[in-house]
Amino acid sequence: MANYLDQVGSTYYFHRSIPKAVRPYVQSASGRPRVDFKVTLGTKDRDTAKARIPFYVIETDRIFKEARKRMAEGEAPSPNAPLTLSAVPSGQPRPVSGFDQLEQVSDEYEDWADYWEKCLTRDRD
Repeated sequence: MANYLDQVGSTYYFHRSIPKAVRPYVQSASGRPRVDFKVTLGTKDRDTAKARIPFYVIETDRIFKEARKRMAEGEAPSPNAPLTLSAVPSGQPRPVSGFDQLEQVSDEYEDWADYWEKCLTRDRD
């Protein structure tokens, strides 16, 4: 089962490696390929942190899918069109649950349980 939860001190983070094949398409602010995503979940409570992970799993899946699409179309990696995580708007609370985001992938999966089952049973990319 994939585990995207890291703890640094008392704060929890979402942490996910980026597959080597798509790294050139997923760039940092400096334009260098990223090797992973590490985002604070904004909490010290493990249960709250676990509830916030699906939002970032969905976002990183979206990024990997777009990168693979660009690769298949023969598009060269570009610092002008980097793939990045959708930011949680400033001043807004971080997502309480990623399940709200599952509507974005509803065309690919019958229901949220199918998608979540896929997330829980796959190996890290």
